[in-house]
Amino acid sequence: ALYNAGILYGRLDRPEDSEAYLKKAIELRPDYVQARLQLGLVYQELQKYSEAESEFRAVVRLTPEGREATVAKVRLGIIKEEEAFISHMKEAFRLMKAEDFVGAKEELETVVAIAPKNYIAHFQIGSILARMDRIDDAIDAMRRAVEIKPDYAIAHLYLGQLYEKEEMTKDARNAYRRASSFGAGTREGEMADVAVRRLRNWRISGSMGHTMDSNISYGAKRRTGVSTGHGLNLSYNIYTTREKGFSVSTSVNRSLTYESQLSSLSYKGNMRWYHQIRPVQSYDISGGYTYSTFEMKPSYQSYSYSVSTSLRPNTIPTTLSISYSFSDTSSFVNKGSDARQHTLSLSLSQSLSLLDSLSGSYSFSSYITKDLRGSNYANRSNNLSVRYSRRIKPGLSASAGYSIGLTNYSNPDSTTFFTEFRRNISHSISSSISYALSENVSFSMDFSSSNVTTNLKRPTAEEQQKLEDILVAPIPTVGGGYRKETASMSISVAF
Repeated sequence: ALYNAGILYGRLDRPEDSEAYLKKAIELRPDYVQARLQLGLVYQELQKYSEAESEFRAVVRLTPEGREATVAKVRLGIIKEEEAFISHMKEAFRLMKAEDFVGAKEELETVVAIAPKNYIAHFQIGSILARMDRIDDAIDAMRRAVEIKPDYAIAHLYLGQLYEKEEMTKDARNAYRRASSFGAGTREGEMADVAVRRLRNWRISGSMGHTMDSNISYGAKRRTGVSTGHGLNLSYNIYTTREKGFSVSTSVNRSLTYESQLSSLSYKGNMRWYHQIRPVQSYDISGGYTYSTFEMKPSYQSYSYSVSTSLRPNTIPTTLSISYSFSDTSSFVNKGSDARQHTLSLSLSQSLSLLDSLSGSYSFSSYITKDLRGSNYANRSNNLSVRYSRRIKPGLSASAGYSIGLTNYSNPDSTTFFTEFRRNISHSISSSISYALSENVSFSMDFSSSNVTTNLKRPTAEEQQKLEDILVAPIPTVGGGYRKETASMSISVAF
């Protein structure tokens, strides 16, 4: 009767009562194999693994062969694995509550190694990666969770939010609809219903920034300038999924220098197509047009085109990309500024941990003036940069970088009466910090310091006067040595 009561309470999902009755049955009859096996199963359900192991071993000792012994042996084979699984899951949730996301992710990865089809672990890994702004990796983890459990509504909801953040509107809409269907009548289903109704293919964003810089050239006194800028951008996703998409955007930007009260206004339009050929490779093609005015008068127009391909092996390096860009600029003021520019660049990044990453790039650029009579501006340059970034906490990140540039000017320099070529070397250090005040509002601060040296000496007063007498245009200041420090802060809002 005690054994039967223990079985009954077990079926009623009352394991504590089942434990009590089964223990009494064993006290009356220590060799009661069926009661010991059932008690072991109850202990395992209650996550009392050492007690469960003791009961299963007692069953094998009392009856080495038979159905009960077979069940006990199987349970002994998996009990350590299950104990480790539960232990790691508990520790992961404790660390997430303490906001130790690095440790939590490591615990969850251990869970996945033990139980590769544990969809909850994959979901939690995805949520951690999303909080650390590792959106591509977060999408992969969420997709794995819904592959294992297709009706996992909350994972579909989070997946839709990630797609929406990346402006993959078609994928976002499909994910929200699946969350609504699988989560009908639940909070997740209601949230998905609201999300799919407010989802749109367009986005408006605005930005405002202030910049303060000092420029010391040719031994002159330090001069500090302050300027402000405002921008408004509208983007429309004509067709966007994770695998491919086509979008257009337009923007208006205005800048004002306080000391001189001079202002400029630019209008930009851009089209972009991207295609993910396979999970680790994609390419991107874009084209744009810029029309700029200075003091409300036409200044220049520019056409630009670029193509790039990216690899994401997620090993060493984490990402690798090669790009080529071309721009054609025509000035409405000075035809000597008309130019074409070709740039080829290689960049890579390496994730050092969940919080840290290191990136670097190399680029070669050729700036060609259209007027063959030339100016001081035509040049070829090589640039190398490296940058370290760290996620301090969700929403807050900082970075620091260094770059070196080597510029060879193509035409003889006017300050040497067209007898020598200028060669510049630039060194720059920079740092930035950004903070997401909310999902749609972000704030950033940037600082940079540049030092440019040149192989040519500064013209003497007599030489400069002579140049001004024989040259029709003013002496170009491009190419000279200088030091410059820049500090800026900006805030952007998206709707």
